Amino acid sequence: MSAPEPYIDRLMNQARVKLPGASDAGIKGELFDVLHEFFSDSSAWQEAITFDVMPTLQDYALVADGGQIVRLVGVMDANGIPVPASMPTIGTVLLQNAYDTAQVLTATVAKTVSLPIHRDYNNVPQMPIWTLPVWGRTILDGVLGKMMTQVSKSYTNETLGTYHLKRFRDGIAMAKTAMLRRNSFGAQAWQFPQGYRTRNQKGGVSSGGTGRF
Repeated sequence: MSAPEPYIDRLMNQARVKLPGASDAGIKGELFDVLHEFFSDSSAWQEAITFDVMPTLQDYALVADGGQIVRLVGVMDANGIPVPASMPTIGTVLLQNAYDTAQVLTATVAKTVSLPIHRDYNNVPQMPIWTLPVWGRTILDGVLGKMMTQVSKSYTNETLGTYHLKRFRDGIAMAKTAMLRRNSFGAQAWQFPQGYRTRNQKGGVSSGGTGRF
């Protein structure tokens, strides 16, 4: 599910006011790049995917429920114990050790936005429903900063652009910290908590569920 339409409309209206002469297509094009950078650098969009492990096999392809996988956060077994694993190839989990018996493991991955952009999402990228309600100011700062620092445009403003880009980078840092603390006030950061919603995969192929936060 993408961000609620009123929040998309609000972001677009604010951008139009602050970027005189900018086209909607140009704003939405920049919005894609801003969202891509925001999620890639903050790891704020995560999904837990269960997959069936077969004896002697170590490589398992994962299929995300929307968006593009960018990195592996961690792997857990059915008892919530961390499993040594890596992702040398994006989208494919490599277990450090093969299992002798069939197992069900859960891989948590960080994601970002991806193409194509569908009209069902108002021609903006698919993203978690909480993105603009929670981080809309940061996303707007990114759009304004990147567009205002373009050369020889009606909305070019190097000083304001630099200001908004700094706010954007600060917002990414805040989002990263919030994810590490699992959006809990005063909590200490930890690397890989156990309580994620999961969806099933059989042999690395999606077989249903949402897996989305």
